[in-house]
Formats: sequence, C-alpha cells, structure tokens
Amino acid sequence: MENFYTDTKQLKFQLENPLMKKIVELKENFYSESEKYDFAPSNYEDAVDSYDQVLEIIGEICGTVIAANAEEVDNEGAHLEDGRSKSMLLDL
Repeated sequence: MENFYTDTKQLKFQLENPLMKKIVELKENFYSESEKYDFAPSNYEDAVDSYDQVLEIIGEICGTVIAANAEEVDNEGAHLEDGRSKSMLLDL
C-alpha cells in the first residue's frame, strides 16, 4: 500500500458522510477564524479540502515509511540506549 488514505476508500467515504457538514461547522467554530487568519477555512468545502490534503500526506507517510518498517520494529521491540529510544522509526 503506497498511501493508506487514498488506497482505503472507506476513509474518504467518512469525509463525505452528510453528518460531517455539522461536525465540521462546529469544529471550525462556524468558520469565524477565517476573519482573523487567511489560512483558516471559510466554508465547509474549504475545511474538508484541507482535511483531505492532510490525510493524504499522513496516508503516504503511513504507507511508505511506517508500513515498510513496522515488521522490523515489532520484531526488535522498544528499548533505550544511553537514555534514548532506539526504535527503527526514530532513526530515519
């Protein structure tokens, strides 16, 4: 899987749920932040587009970096060396 978000259609389906309009409206404080900040979403479509972009980036990181190293990290397990975590993922 190259991108967990785009390769899993059920995740995008959740953003298209009709209840998301009310949820996003509440989460974004009825888009009032757009009056103060030019990067804040000004409407539902803008907010969902931002969420979609962030999820695509996270999906790529999960699909390429985390998934590629997960088995080795699980086999090695977590441990400390000189007071620092030596997890494979943290050494990238």
